[in-house]
Amino acid sequence: MSKPHIVIVDDSPVNIQILMQTLSDDYRLTPFSSSLESLGFLSQIASCELILLDIDMPDANGYEVFQRIRRIPSMKNVPIIFVTARSDVESEITAFNLGIVDYIKKPIVPALAKKRIDFSVASYLREQEMVQEAEQIMRLTETTIKTLVTLVDRFDEQSGQHNDRIMEYVTLLSSRLGDNSPYSDEITPQFIANLRLSAPFHDCGKAYISDAILGKNEKLTPEELSEVQKQAIFGRDIIKHARELMGEPSFYDLAEQMVLCCNERWDGTGYPSGLRGEEIPLCARIMGFADVYDTLIRKRPYKEATLPEHAVEIMLSERGKAFDPVICDIFAELQDEFKRISQRVSE
Repeated sequence: MSKPHIVIVDDSPVNIQILMQTLSDDYRLTPFSSSLESLGFLSQIASCELILLDIDMPDANGYEVFQRIRRIPSMKNVPIIFVTARSDVESEITAFNLGIVDYIKKPIVPALAKKRIDFSVASYLREQEMVQEAEQIMRLTETTIKTLVTLVDRFDEQSGQHNDRIMEYVTLLSSRLGDNSPYSDEITPQFIANLRLSAPFHDCGKAYISDAILGKNEKLTPEELSEVQKQAIFGRDIIKHARELMGEPSFYDLAEQMVLCCNERWDGTGYPSGLRGEEIPLCARIMGFADVYDTLIRKRPYKEATLPEHAVEIMLSERGKAFDPVICDIFAELQDEFKRISQRVSE
């Protein structure tokens, strides 16, 4: 196993030498006497485990360098320790408010500095292990959910790809809505993760619809359509039971709202309850939009696929009618990315 990598940024050769002698047995070290040179290096590497950063340097001070490091995507979460001659309380408070993990004062006491650095690196490595474990659990959960719900669409050989695309669409839409929209406060990383996990369940109520209706290749009669629309209630009941079995907050809380309401329309003409506007839960508005788009561009036994460009026109024509105007406006900006997702997942 390779040694953890530490980048040292300090304009004092003496301090660099002390740190190199103190840390070289246990770490791979890359020293810089120029903060600007260190930024160029950090922007090129995939990762490191710790950055030791002086505050007072001639080309750019440590506070500025810290903020520039955080703008490098691969360095957003790498721990940073200030190693500085500043001993005043204000400088230390400023540093911790920025987000450093520790503050080592000069003159450096090698044994003490080593202990604090070891602790910071060990904490970061454990945190990364936990992130990887969580990601693995999430992949396993997604795979299990997609496998199970594919059984519901037993008359649709492409249901697996449909659900894969839906998950990508809702993740893209909700992420952008979370960045800059009237719904930014409501859309947290947990909301996005829960919506992504919930998305494949949107048609789970079909399990209670007769095979004769689901397998029909012609247009449904009004009576058959009414029967199909009951899937919203059936799906809600399935998820509600799962939520009760879970017995604690989980993505099923959002999934229950989404499954029940994703066929409602902004103008109040949807089903099952005829909810209007923001009465419809946001998760259901996002899900309903993504589902209709993907249904349009897919070939089904009773219809040909709609070209993505035409599908965009249809979706945007329903702004304020079927769909939330805010979601439509975000989709207009993302239509090329939607098309790329549809092509990539279909291949």
